[in-house]
Amino acid sequence: MEYCNGGELFDRIVAAQRFSERHAADVMSQMLSAIKHLHGHGIVHRDLKPENFLMNDPSENSEVKLIDFGLSKRFSAKKEVEKMHTVVGTPYYVAPEVLKGNYDISCDVWSLGVILYVFLCGYPPFEGDNNKEIFRNVLKQRLQFDPAEWGTISDSAKDLVSKMLAKDPKKRISATQCLEHPWFTSNDIETNHAGHDPVLLSTQKLEVLRRIKNFRSTKKLQIEALTFLVSQSDTSQFDFDLLRNAFRTLDEDNSGTLQLCEIR
Repeated sequence: MEYCNGGELFDRIVAAQRFSERHAADVMSQMLSAIKHLHGHGIVHRDLKPENFLMNDPSENSEVKLIDFGLSKRFSAKKEVEKMHTVVGTPYYVAPEVLKGNYDISCDVWSLGVILYVFLCGYPPFEGDNNKEIFRNVLKQRLQFDPAEWGTISDSAKDLVSKMLAKDPKKRISATQCLEHPWFTSNDIETNHAGHDPVLLSTQKLEVLRRIKNFRSTKKLQIEALTFLVSQSDTSQFDFDLLRNAFRTLDEDNSGTLQLCEIR
């Protein structure tokens, strides 16, 4: 596997608090291109968040790489409206229709819309002190652009965010349509924030950012602990050829998974 030594995109957000429109557009165009590619090959990611994008190197203009396909799912490329029903994802980034248990590939665009919102203002559009509050706000709260942080952001950027965060998935634009949005080629990207000090976030908004970071840290600690346990396991006692052959013998329909009837 290739090594990305630039760290997580999430850490870049925490360090910068918010991106300029030019930087946000450069990074988001890469992220949208990745999702357009996945959707074109019949794969929906279902867990898009800044922690699942790695920077290829430490430079500011580093290439972004999408990782962690543990919750991804294949769908029929000929049937893009194929519905999924398993409630998966991460608080702050999960789409409202996913919480309702009836969704399609547009849930990925919602998650990227949340990330773009965070890029431009430094905090997520739907907050809460716990998962229940976050989910309720994702479902019910209207999208808002606080003038304190969004006053210097272009109308074109707000328009794209609004279309990506349409609560009705039928009205939400696709990854391809996102990439064709005029914001990516707008002069506003070049002029906004140029020659101005970055707007500092309020204490309240910084606390939200810290809360997201702490939420992520718990999972990261769990992963490190599991990695350590696995590395300490004595695999020499296992005969993997024997186990593999046993699996193939039980897997009578060659599906790659074992059904209950096969195990019985």
